[in-house]
This record gives sequence, C-alpha cells and structure tokens, in this order.
Amino acid sequence: MSASQAFVADRQEPEDEPAAEIVHIEGQLADDLALARPVRVEVWLERGEFVADVAEFNLHAFGTTPDEGIANLREALVAQRRRLLTLHDRLSSSMQRDAELREAAIQPRHA
Repeated sequence: MSASQAFVADRQEPEDEPAAEIVHIEGQLADDLALARPVRVEVWLERGEFVADVAEFNLHAFGTTPDEGIANLREALVAQRRRLLTLHDRLSSSMQRDAELREAAIQPRHA
C-alpha cells in the first residue's frame, strides 16, 4: 500500500481534523546517496497540500499527494545535505553537529 492509499484509508470524513500518517522512508536518494537508516516522516493534509515532515532534521516538503510530498522530501534531504556540506566551515558548532547527524543518516550509496 502506498503512502497515498494508507493516508486515504485512515481518513474518516473530509471535515475531520487533519490526520497525520507516520511513515518511515529508507533506501536510495538522488546523487548516488542513500539513507543509512529508516527516517520517520509525518505526513498530513494542510490547506489542500500534503506536508511531509522530518522533525529530526527540521525539514519538510509539500506535494499534491502524500507520495509526491515524500518524493519532494527525499529531494530536499539531498539538497539540504549538499548545502550543509558546502557551508560546514562557516556553521556554528551546534549546526555543525546537526550537519554531522544528517551526514551520518545520508551517505553515499556504496559506503
């Protein structure tokens, strides 16, 4: 079952409070990268768009379906990792620790 199907299956009525679906993503990313471990993603509907959020990395993305939101989030993970690696020497010590946590979670596919 896709994230879209799971999300729709859990919804009761359109007027219900927005429900959140928890999924774990893993595996391949763009740029020959991969998630080194499953990453928890919370997906919910907000103002007609699905939000895919990784609280651990303070990162979210949007899509017209849950699957599109998750796909956009996968791209955002790669872009964020690339940007943090580029800025590493200019980051504060706490941001450097955050960048190192992301680097540990997102690694070259053949590492």
